[in-house]
Amino acid sequence: MNSFISHFINDVVEPKMRQNALNQIEFHKESGHILILATASFDFYVEELGHRLGFDAIICTHATWNENNRLLGDISGKNCYAQYKLQKVIQHIENNDNINYTVAYTDHHSDLPLMEWVNEAIAVNPTSKLRRFSETRGYQIKSW
Repeated sequence: MNSFISHFINDVVEPKMRQNALNQIEFHKESGHILILATASFDFYVEELGHRLGFDAIICTHATWNENNRLLGDISGKNCYAQYKLQKVIQHIENNDNINYTVAYTDHHSDLPLMEWVNEAIAVNPTSKLRRFSETRGYQIKSW
């Protein structure tokens, strides 16, 4: 693993992780659930983070690199965001017969398509738009 990415995760990302989120991840792992991390964040760090946290699959935005293995600051393919994120999650689930109940945790209203599709949607520290939507739909709202 790239030492810069390791330091970034250790020094920037991990200290900001909320204990309630980590507890919920652990609950799902202990329950034998399949964990899918679906995010618009870039692959060059989120894949390592997802593996550290014990996710079974990571669906994310892919960065573009040049022939010298230098990051170009552009997206390779589509941004894993909104409707496209939902498409990628559905595609992954269709390829895994043992997934028959889905739960989504999100903090952003761009995930409304995903929330409408899953069996159980949970808004965590939601944006105001996501909060209003969740209240009208009766989705759980949690503050972590």
